[in-house]
Amino acid sequence: MPLVLESLEKAVASYEKAVAFALNTDKMDLFEDDEKNTIRAGVIQNFKFTFELCWKFMKRWLVTNYFEDSTLDGISKKELFRISSEHKLIEDTEKWFAIILVR
Repeated sequence: MPLVLESLEKAVASYEKAVAFALNTDKMDLFEDDEKNTIRAGVIQNFKFTFELCWKFMKRWLVTNYFEDSTLDGISKKELFRISSEHKLIEDTEKWFAIILVR
């Protein structure tokens, strides 16, 4: 049974737009420092939301295709990323581990 990824795709697109806007110096120069900080905080929140969706979809995919529900209960994100890599859902676990650290 395939997963419906529409919400994840929307979240990724929204995050990419937010990052592009924040990196556009022509647009960002129009704002005061407190407004820039608010925009940056929005980008960070957008990232956190997208990251949460990513790992939850990985877990859901693994449960749907390889494991019983209870098998992955309580698993750490690091272990989830290792298993996801073994099943070719992600390529570079070190990047995902780094995200955990900077969060």
